[in-house]
Amino acid sequence: MSRIVRRSVTTAAISLLTCALVLAAGALAATPKKGARFSGHLSTAPVEGFTAPVKFKVAANGKQLEDFTYGSFGCFGAGGFRPGVNPYKGNSLVKLGALKVAGNGRFAQTKTAGYTVQGQTTSFAVSVSGHFTKHTRATGTIKFTESNSVTPSKCTSDTLTFTASS
Repeated sequence: MSRIVRRSVTTAAISLLTCALVLAAGALAATPKKGARFSGHLSTAPVEGFTAPVKFKVAANGKQLEDFTYGSFGCFGAGGFRPGVNPYKGNSLVKLGALKVAGNGRFAQTKTAGYTVQGQTTSFAVSVSGHFTKHTRATGTIKFTESNSVTPSKCTSDTLTFTASS
């Protein structure tokens, strides 16, 4: 093989490898669509046909998720669900507020949340982590520890996965 042909083949191979690396890096470093509203669901089994929701809005600057909310009945459970009625409302929506987003589209934070009903306070320590796989799609995990002011018990959830898109 001539020196010119060998140099052309080598140059073409290096160019292809460079393009592949650039595309792979771009796929791993998706950032969220600024100002977009995302909604999706947790991996938990549906209750009366309704899936546990996940929703948030990306800030206008793209550096945080606002009003991050997910549906859960906690690890102590709940019951008495009416057929055809969405049970994910009121205290079964855990509102975490804002989560920071890194420049590479990843987010990971532990937040606290809770509510009080008839003098009984339920508190959550919630760890959320995830990343944007595209500008309009995010995946992640949620894990929480729940405690109650009336009983001394605490419980920790399994790791729950979620997907959300805009």
